[in-house]
Amino acid sequence: MRFSGRLVLGLDLGTTSISLVVVNLQDGSNHFVESTPHNAALPPDVRGASIQNPAVLLQKADKLVTDLCKQYPEIDAIGITGQMHGILPIDSDGLAVGPAYTWLDGRAAVFSDQMQNELGAIVPVGYGAGTLYALSRSGTLTPNATAIADIPAWISARLTRNATVTTGRGLAHSIGFFLSTEGEFDSKRWNMIADITLPQVGKDATFVGKTASGVPVCVPEGDNQASFLASVADPERAISFNIGTSGQVSLVQPANTINTRHPVLDARPFPGGKMLFVGTSLSGGKSFDLLAEIVNEIAKRADGGAINPFAALNSLERPRHPLSVDTRFAGTRGNPAIRGSIMGIGLDNFTLSHLYWGFATGVIDELIEMLGSFVSVLEPTESYIAISGNALERSVALRTILADRLGRPLRWPDQSEAAARGAAILAAAALNGGTDCLPELQSRMINYRNNARAPTLRRRLKETRETCLE
Repeated sequence: MRFSGRLVLGLDLGTTSISLVVVNLQDGSNHFVESTPHNAALPPDVRGASIQNPAVLLQKADKLVTDLCKQYPEIDAIGITGQMHGILPIDSDGLAVGPAYTWLDGRAAVFSDQMQNELGAIVPVGYGAGTLYALSRSGTLTPNATAIADIPAWISARLTRNATVTTGRGLAHSIGFFLSTEGEFDSKRWNMIADITLPQVGKDATFVGKTASGVPVCVPEGDNQASFLASVADPERAISFNIGTSGQVSLVQPANTINTRHPVLDARPFPGGKMLFVGTSLSGGKSFDLLAEIVNEIAKRADGGAINPFAALNSLERPRHPLSVDTRFAGTRGNPAIRGSIMGIGLDNFTLSHLYWGFATGVIDELIEMLGSFVSVLEPTESYIAISGNALERSVALRTILADRLGRPLRWPDQSEAAARGAAILAAAALNGGTDCLPELQSRMINYRNNARAPTLRRRLKETRETCLE
């Protein structure tokens, strides 16, 4: 099939930076890639706050989009994604009347018990519903705020000069109290929080309007969903592992899967009427940073010199029986008080090699345990694991343990800026009739470094920055 359209632009409005890609719709190649800090952070107004200047975000995004559309007049559509959970108070004309409150904003923490008693439910700290509740009950909500918007949806509305803000289902779900099966907000609970208008929820892979230069802009989607779209070419037979500072495991299932409920995984709306099941660990790569800091400190104390701790760790051969390490050093989302541990220490195994491979096993096992019965997605012989994240990039042990534990090949997308590329894929789908063409678009626009199984141990030890794929 030949898709209509030439180039599509993907825009990712992150917590600290804005990333853009211009993608060739016909072969999936990047014509342009850029990531730049937006410098929109504001000093906190209360303890635990995380706020940003929406005018700075808009000015930066508008200039980048305008300049790229001039540089590449062949751009036929724009897709937008970005930071989830945050909110922005706006007035009836769609103008910002306060700071943007990001997903890191912790002001709702002290209101958790009150929210539970009043609403009969709570949302995680940082979700927009909780932030709005805290602003309302503390009397700090801007008086002339008549509505709220998530940050990517507000930017898309401003770029298209719309007073009405339209957001995607994934972003709507991320701010809280959203009924995924109905595709609408839980108006009863939101009305109990504040008398305020919520964003309009748009249809997946459709357009909300056009920029001043006439380029159509797609309904925005969450960065979690966008990243999965750009990383997994075959969602029905793959599971995604992303291990950076934290760890994340994701897979797509039909919307009616076990009534979208799972004891550990969070069920989030996904383009095409499906659900994205997501499990998140709070340590992930932080565990390796902790171990690397210890290695670096020992080296400095020994001779005062600096070393590359990750290169040193990657050179350690895998022991037959690594230490048993619980890497929940920062707790879990369900129980922040949990702490990690190192068990089974003996005179023969308290070595750096046993620690390193034990840490890797602990990080991987925590994520695999979250999957539960969903691990059956990997039963077909053609199934695979899509991997990403800087911790997986630099740790031979993580990649090796993951491949060994699940017995499936690892595939690493060879394109950068996955979230922005996912937004571009949605824009391409909007150009070509909607979500029905997503599978073919993903197959065309996602390329992997290679598709084979993990290499031998000897080769693994040589590859400190290559994937364990042949």
